[in-house]
Amino acid sequence: MDGQYFLDGLEFQQQTILHQQTAAHNQTLVNEALIACALERYRLARGQYPETLDQLVPQYVVKLPHDLIGGEALKYRGERGKFMLYSIGWNEQDDGGIPGGKGDFTGDLSKNDWVWPQELNGK
Repeated sequence: MDGQYFLDGLEFQQQTILHQQTAAHNQTLVNEALIACALERYRLARGQYPETLDQLVPQYVVKLPHDLIGGEALKYRGERGKFMLYSIGWNEQDDGGIPGGKGDFTGDLSKNDWVWPQELNGK
């Protein structure tokens, strides 16, 4: 009987971590969407994306949301009319914008980065 409670406790702990990960990922997507909208407004007004996210404040966004994982700024780079925006993700490492999961917000989100779904190569 005690073994059953231990397994239930372990399963509960794993489910709790999964729910925390899902909540953090979903909030990250909301934060990235806010920034992506501000980036597009900036591009429409100025013809190109900014060099840094700080250039969006305060005209296009009042305050930049931080990366929920690690607390620093979300990662950003823009080039050739496209941008890459991402969080370091659950593994707490900057993997250079390599998407975690399957790139479609499914799969194992504990690996790699949580990338906004716009690719630098123009797709």
